[in-house]
Parts: sequence; C-alpha cells; structure tokens
Amino acid sequence: ADALLADRVPPAVLRGERGGAELDGGGIAVGVDSSAGVRLVVMAAVDPPIAVAAEEREALELLAAQAAEALSSARAFERERRERRRHADAAVSDPLTGLGNRRAADAAVAGLVPGDGVVLLDLDHFKRVNDRDGHPTGDAVLREVGAHLRRAVRAPDVAARLGGEEFLVILKAAGDRAEAGARRLLEGWRALEPVTTMSAGVAVHERGRPPEAALAEADAALYRAKASGRDRVATAARADLSPGARPAR
Repeated sequence: ADALLADRVPPAVLRGERGGAELDGGGIAVGVDSSAGVRLVVMAAVDPPIAVAAEEREALELLAAQAAEALSSARAFERERRERRRHADAAVSDPLTGLGNRRAADAAVAGLVPGDGVVLLDLDHFKRVNDRDGHPTGDAVLREVGAHLRRAVRAPDVAARLGGEEFLVILKAAGDRAEAGARRLLEGWRALEPVTTMSAGVAVHERGRPPEAALAEADAALYRAKASGRDRVATAARADLSPGARPAR
C-alpha cells in the first residue's frame, strides 16, 4: 500500500510524522498510527488551492486518528471472530477424518425432523486391517472415509464419525430416498478400491417417535447388513429391534 501512495503522499506523512503535509495541487495529507499500530493516511483535497490553517490540520488529524482506531478495532474484532469460530469448529470436529465428531453426531440426531434419513456406516473387518497392516494403515483408511463423505455429503446433510470405524450420515428430508442415498455412498466407496468394504443401515425418522428411535433402527439394520454378508445396505424394520445375537463387525 505504501508503494501505491508514495507518488501522491509526502514521505513525512508515510512515516507518521505529526502535523501532516500539503499536497501538490492543493490539499493536505495526515498520517496517524492507532494504539494497535494501524497506520492510516487521510487526504483532503482543496479546490481552489488555498493554505490550510493549523486548526484545520488538527481537525483532520483527529479525524484520521479516530478512523485509525475504528479500523484497528474492526480488525481485532475479525481476528477474535475467526478464533472463536476455530475453537467452535474444533469442539465438534473429528481431527482424524475432518468430519463432525460424536458431539456433532448427537446434535444432528437431536435435530432430526420427520422424513430425515439416518444412515449408519461401518467398515467391514476393520480390526483385521489394523492387525494385518498396522494402525497407521487403519488411520489412513479412516481418513479416506472422511474424504469420501466430505465429497459425497453436502449441506444441509450431515456426516460425522461416531467413533472407531462407525459413521453417521443424516440425509435431510430424504424419506423413501434414504436407502438410495446410502447405496450411492457405498458405490462411491467401492469405486475408490479401498482395502476394506463398508456396510450400511438405514432408517427414516417418523413423526411422533423420539429421534433416538431412528438411530436405534438404523443400528439394527446395520447389524442385519453385516449378518447377511457385509458390503451392502439394509433398511430398518421394527422386527430388527427384537433381541438376538449380533454378528461381529
């Protein structure tokens, strides 16, 4: 910015010297520093050119000082706003995958409205990946899932990591299309040729029922997908909630 002003503003003003300086062709320029170190140059043109009285210089200098403080305050406010946002995002973000964390998932479930689709995704035989290839490889797979879901799930839909190798996707107002949405997520995952497959359980939140019921139904459907061969989607049925043995994931 100083380079752009250098041809028009006297060097004394750019250095922040008090009192300002007259401009070629009429007018005055003053430069002041705020308490936070923001330097502001104010120029006032005078037509026709006349001498600028001392009190007018002082008034312009006061105006510049007030403007510099206002600009400094605005910059400080923006820095604080960005810092608050960064902390808020960190509180609901999973650092490994870049998705929402369990807190974000709980909030998404609590905010379900009738017709929202609930999809639970779980990596198949993920323990084998960790045991065979090591935890760094397992972490790489989880990061790949995060990248896949960030690409495939767009607002207002929500994707979050529940923990371990289990993920939650909320498909807003999906209704009967929730199953198709889950199938697209699995197809997109297969297209990446990952080291392990993924299973999904799907439910739709119904009016008059607590949000947690849809989550429980999706969880039961996920176990059914695992029991029927993995790498597939299963949809919820009330019978899924009956007690019974659940297969290893």
